[in-house]
Amino acid sequence: MANEAIKNRENGSSVFEGSFIDDKEKMWDFHHLNKEEFLMSYSYLTESEYDATLSEVRYSKLNRLVELARTELEDYEYSLDTAEKAKVNAYELVTKREIFDYIESELSADENTVDMLIQTGSPLSVLYSEWLKNDYDNRTEAIGMTIADVVKVEKERAEKDVIPNSVKETAKKALVVNIYGGPGIGKSTTALQLVAELKKQGINAEYVSEVAKELVYAKAFDKLDGSMESQKEILSKQRDRLDIIAGNVEVAVTDCSLMLNAVYLAEKNSEYTADVLSQYNEYNNFNFFLERDASIPFEQEGRIHTLEQSIEKDNEILSLLIDNNIEFERFNRNDISRMVGEIKDRLSEKSVDTLESNEKAELEQMELKDSTINWKEFDEVNYNALVDDVKNHNSYGTDYAFSFVDPKHKELQLELNIRELGEQWALDYDIYDCTAEDYTHLGGYYESEIPTYEEFIANVEAEAKKQLEEAPKQQFVFMVEQYGETAFFRNDEMTVERLKRECVSAEKPFLYCINNGSRISGITFAEISQSDYGLAVEVNVDNQEMRVYNNDIAESYSFDEIRKENRLDEAKGYIDDFLEKEYGTEPSDDTYKDMYNVPLGYTTLGEDNEYDFSVTADLIDFSVSYTLNDKVIKTETYDSLEDMTENVLSCLNFDDFVAVGNDAVEEFEAKEQQPQVLPLYSKSYDEAKENGETEQYFADLNESRKCAAAIQNAISDNYKGNRLDTQGVLSNVLKDYAFERAELVIAARISALKYDGRISRDNKTWADKIMSGFSEKECNKITECCYVNAHSGLIDMLAKALNTESDRIREQKQAEIAVDKDNYYEIYQIPRGEQYHDLRFLSYEQLEKFGQQIDPKNYEKVYSGKLDDIPSKNKLEGIFTMFNIDHPKDFKGRSLSVSDIVVLNDENGKSAHYVDSFGYKDVSESFLNDRKKEKTEADVAENSPVGNYSDEKGSENSCEALLSRLDEIKEWASSVTKAIDSLEKDIQEIKSR
Repeated sequence: MANEAIKNRENGSSVFEGSFIDDKEKMWDFHHLNKEEFLMSYSYLTESEYDATLSEVRYSKLNRLVELARTELEDYEYSLDTAEKAKVNAYELVTKREIFDYIESELSADENTVDMLIQTGSPLSVLYSEWLKNDYDNRTEAIGMTIADVVKVEKERAEKDVIPNSVKETAKKALVVNIYGGPGIGKSTTALQLVAELKKQGINAEYVSEVAKELVYAKAFDKLDGSMESQKEILSKQRDRLDIIAGNVEVAVTDCSLMLNAVYLAEKNSEYTADVLSQYNEYNNFNFFLERDASIPFEQEGRIHTLEQSIEKDNEILSLLIDNNIEFERFNRNDISRMVGEIKDRLSEKSVDTLESNEKAELEQMELKDSTINWKEFDEVNYNALVDDVKNHNSYGTDYAFSFVDPKHKELQLELNIRELGEQWALDYDIYDCTAEDYTHLGGYYESEIPTYEEFIANVEAEAKKQLEEAPKQQFVFMVEQYGETAFFRNDEMTVERLKRECVSAEKPFLYCINNGSRISGITFAEISQSDYGLAVEVNVDNQEMRVYNNDIAESYSFDEIRKENRLDEAKGYIDDFLEKEYGTEPSDDTYKDMYNVPLGYTTLGEDNEYDFSVTADLIDFSVSYTLNDKVIKTETYDSLEDMTENVLSCLNFDDFVAVGNDAVEEFEAKEQQPQVLPLYSKSYDEAKENGETEQYFADLNESRKCAAAIQNAISDNYKGNRLDTQGVLSNVLKDYAFERAELVIAARISALKYDGRISRDNKTWADKIMSGFSEKECNKITECCYVNAHSGLIDMLAKALNTESDRIREQKQAEIAVDKDNYYEIYQIPRGEQYHDLRFLSYEQLEKFGQQIDPKNYEKVYSGKLDDIPSKNKLEGIFTMFNIDHPKDFKGRSLSVSDIVVLNDENGKSAHYVDSFGYKDVSESFLNDRKKEKTEADVAENSPVGNYSDEKGSENSCEALLSRLDEIKEWASSVTKAIDSLEKDIQEIKSR
């Protein structure tokens, strides 16, 4: 059939009437464009002409297959040189001849079938081998079935290895951005937004979709059973999908990291998780963990997990990342701009880090030297291999692209294509100027042989050198507008950076432009700005704006933005000068990769250099921080970048840094020499056991026992002349023991003396409040440890002194807060006690789930302080860190944990924040309003003539309440009288000794 078609064409028949296969220019586009694009480019051609050409191309391929099979058959027949061999191989010969006849006369012109048979290289042998595997009755039908089987096998083989190894290797170099989180958290939306934003900023990025979600939409739930077999299949498909995308882009963003595959395995398997981790680590990963936003409704469509199950997956995924030491950063799904910034920073780091030393050396050598191009990869071996592939019909249009750089770092790129068209070879290569975005076409058609590598490279070198020599110089034009007057200027030595830096900083920008440019007409300005090498800038003084036009892309900058940029450049200039002068460090972008922590200096201090000391500048929030052994010891803040530049950055001095560090070392060592005061351990034995802290628990009991002994000795030392110096007792005790421990010891002793009339009612109430935070079992233990062998009257006096001192400390803090009343914070915690057992340490979600509400009555204030004392910019995060890692000495509560509430009073007003499993939950409305109501009711009761016993129901009830109150007062007065008598009696006994 193929032969007949070719013969008809040669005889002038109309089998392929309208075909333009002999038109080399059209055929170039025919092979590179789809049908629609081609017919749009050649509007004068008809669809029938295109189809005729397509048919001729297909039949040409079929003819090529026939010739390949004929040659193979002839070679086989020629090999049968003796009658004996011919006899032995008669069956094979007959069969191969029948297969050949079928190909020549019966095989359809299906292009895929023909291509696959050609690519085998030996179609007759392949088909014959397949023939022997089967037992056929009808030989003609059998041959057709055999060919179909071969095509199927070849197709399956191709599908199994559809991704070339080169693409897989390239995929491992791309940046793979993994979005983590449970179902419905917003991973897909975030991933798609990231891709869109990255593309806007000129970064080649694509989205890698989730295989599992498509299975849900396809209702293929049997594939989502979490079995090992299903998860392996999903992992394989997900990895193939990742390779295809990542192998062709700079950044691949996915909401289905390979690591998530291990999370959804029904029966956890450490070996499988390790295998998934190994595959995951083959890629250049960058990870974001999304925090779930409860305000966004959960979308069930396309998911098999409920909201509760999804939250469980959040925690499971988080544990997986932490357990496998996978680095990640937390973000809210709305923080797209910050996430893009992190990705760009990572790309800039990797562009340097991933270059091996030998690659760097090669990159430095990629320049023109004596008209010789040093190719990075492409050499004669590559070139000849490409030619051989084409000649052997293994390639029909392979494209190769290579880059080189001239000494001035102007990039040129070579694009090469070799293919066979009919009886001719076509070699096309284009030189592409990446700066001018312009192609120069080289190449031609050759009747028999493709040019040698030497001929090819000589042409490329000559053309590249010519382009570099003839490249026009960039022309810089700018216009300025002020008071409605517009003027145009040209200065080819000007740059955008210089114009932005100097023009905006000038007192009169209009005059600056006149003095730094040659006047040109508006027509000349338009011509240059629209040329390939023109760069135009518009300075609008009236609107305080500058616009830069480059390749039809306009970027706008306000003067305020530019001034800020200029001030930042000035600040960087001072820092660069200081670093170069002090350390010999050359200016580098790495210095400013974290603008919140720009390094200014580092050294070691102390006699044995045991202290690491560093100084950093925050160019965003305008501060300088001094750090000793990773702890911030001093932070200097400034009103603006100008203030910071003028007072610090313009006069950086290493000796001044060291002086601050030495002072800190002296202070630290002085504190080290002082006895350490052990803070009170607030957990019960059961809690300590659960947390593996029993050692701290018993150490705390022992410390309380020592404190009781110290109090007993201090009472003895300070009781003179029938008078107890309570301040002397406190002074002796508090230098070695925490104030709250002394309170606990005396409260425990009073608790044991609760029936002693010599202890005042107020002190008993005070002691009961302290001891109420412990269970009965814990109270007994504490009471045993806190025995003070002293007269109960003296214990009562000491308790009163402790109360007075506590009030003084509290008033002092309140006075400090009053000085800056709009800049403080408060910490509220749920107290100990069985009545609060169901409320403590509950997440906000659990609180709502159990039908509980935020009730201020369940909280007590345990601490307050000034926000200025929190070094972190994010005050809530800073408070959480401080009250978990570095407690203030006067802090009596437990470490900040879930269910605690932090109240802030700053420039934004007063707000309340519930410490949740992740971050904080704003509870200002419920907590602050209820507290205000509670306080108002308490104030009314306190100011009533009958105190808390006033009753709005009537005077009868009020009278009963007053009578009851009177009885209590009488009872109290009687006990006081007895206590006084007993104390006087004891004093007389002591005097008589």
